[in-house]
Amino acid sequence: MDRLCSDDHLVIIAEGLAEWEMAAYILGLSEAEVEEIDKSYTSTDIPLKRIKMLMKWKNKYKEDATYQRLVTAFSFLERYVTVEHVCKLLTTPSTEVTRTSSFADHLKRWYASTDPDPTSWPPIDRGKFRKLAIVKIEHIVVNAGTIVKKKVPVDLDNIFVDEQELKKRKTILIEGAPGSGKSTLLWYMCQKWASGEMFQEFGLVIYIELREYSTTQSPRSVAEILPCNSKTKERALDEIKADDGKGVLFLLDGWDELPQKSQNDSIFKDIITSSPKHSLLHSTVVVTSRYGSSDELHSLATSRLETLGFADQEVKECIMDIASNEEAAHALMEALESRPSLLSSCHLPLNAIITISKTFTPNNGFIHLFSSMLESLLFTLLKL
Repeated sequence: MDRLCSDDHLVIIAEGLAEWEMAAYILGLSEAEVEEIDKSYTSTDIPLKRIKMLMKWKNKYKEDATYQRLVTAFSFLERYVTVEHVCKLLTTPSTEVTRTSSFADHLKRWYASTDPDPTSWPPIDRGKFRKLAIVKIEHIVVNAGTIVKKKVPVDLDNIFVDEQELKKRKTILIEGAPGSGKSTLLWYMCQKWASGEMFQEFGLVIYIELREYSTTQSPRSVAEILPCNSKTKERALDEIKADDGKGVLFLLDGWDELPQKSQNDSIFKDIITSSPKHSLLHSTVVVTSRYGSSDELHSLATSRLETLGFADQEVKECIMDIASNEEAAHALMEALESRPSLLSSCHLPLNAIITISKTFTPNNGFIHLFSSMLESLLFTLLKL
């Protein structure tokens, strides 16, 4: 049993962790690590917390994350993991484990266990989603055939509900300013699907970060863009193409980051236009882009949304998360409220995180002017 735990087996073990926090402490995770996991998900995301905890344990102890260590740690709490349980897992043929683990299971494990890039700055934690203001763009015909654009608030769990478009294949375009939370929004959708809380009308939710293809040749097939290894792809393609993609949701993040060639001719364009050559006629697509970089998609989208950023309450919550203490958080909020232009800029999530992070960096103090915040932003971008 002195072998590294496999991810598939940890997912199975996670199902039996009724008290995941106690299990975490027994395995050697710190109070801060347990609190981080707990805060990253809502109170109803217990399955994701269990998986996340075991994956964090495996990443922390690396080559010491063995089945033997797992059994030893839980030796006095046999309701968690017993020697017999682990032996049964180890004697199960790997082909059987793979066969019973669908592509959907693979995706759910990925969404539950993947952390934001720790080297990225600003420190945007995808696990801590704050409510974004989302509006739907509607075109209304008024007198003499004049068309007026109207923006209507919409809740995230209703973005696929449209009485006039119920029978149509849906392509949803989400536009917004850089840093307005588009990527975080898509990742939140992935995690809510994985936890079983939202978007359960879809059997598969596939997140694709388009920036990964900004310097490569344009991919031509679905297999080239699937987030899984070659052993899983054959099964994944069968699941995706069953019933012409019905029940499959593609989340294409960052249309504006694709080169023009890929925007004009690639698998991504085929998915959006519902090209029949890939058997995806009934799939659903959500694609994000910055303003002004996706005009050619307006006519293809069955629905257009915009992310407008934070409200005042979300700015306050962001400050409380990053601040070293409550007193410092209140001091910064007062400073922002005394400078309306700076507070207004913080409604854009990226600006808020830069401003707050810069404020609580030692020896920097408060940012007093809006121009200082912009200077800080430019300096950060030049360092990337």
